[in-house]
Amino acid sequence: MFNRFSGLPAVLYFLFFIKEWKSSKAIIFYIVFISFGFDFGNYIFIKYFYPNSYLGGNWWVILNYFLMSWCFMKILPEKIKLIKFLIALFVVLTVPSFIFFYSFYEHNVITTTFSGVAFITFSVLGYLKLLNNSTVPLSKTPSFYLITAFFGYYSFTFLKNLFVKYLVFDLGITAEQYAPISAINLLANTSKNYLLFYVLVLLHMDRYDPLLNPSKDFEQ
Repeated sequence: MFNRFSGLPAVLYFLFFIKEWKSSKAIIFYIVFISFGFDFGNYIFIKYFYPNSYLGGNWWVILNYFLMSWCFMKILPEKIKLIKFLIALFVVLTVPSFIFFYSFYEHNVITTTFSGVAFITFSVLGYLKLLNNSTVPLSKTPSFYLITAFFGYYSFTFLKNLFVKYLVFDLGITAEQYAPISAINLLANTSKNYLLFYVLVLLHMDRYDPLLNPSKDFEQ
């Protein structure tokens, strides 16, 4: 339950206090909103319609890839051509993967692995850019927490996404055996959503950021 509603604080904070639909804050809102929507939707779907969450999870991976890429275009505008190329490559890989290799009711290793590699790489590039451009402690910059939310989530879930099909469908591990893996995934998702909430709060305070708010003078 804690994970299921972890995106709600950020969603409500944006809708009631920020409401800046043409800013970088809106992109973060969209990322948290679809996370919250799919988390809650998957719960309803599993409870009343189907025994696993792969249908919603697969759609989330696709939608989230486009939103996260949009976000990294703001963080790494100098890499925009690479990001657009990887978006095109993601589409080229995703469509045939669902036609020939996977159904929407099973885990798609291709889309999740591609997303993980792409966003871990972009996060590392974001960290390097922060280190080279920030004149203030990283702990005071919103983009540090933004990048950390993405890096942490994809780092913690990468191996799970890579091997979950083998573990569940081929090896046939029990629910009890899978529970620790699931707990790590839930912790990563919950942490990501609360970090993004914190990022929205900092940006709403007009906190200086060398990547997202460079025109604001840093204030001690």
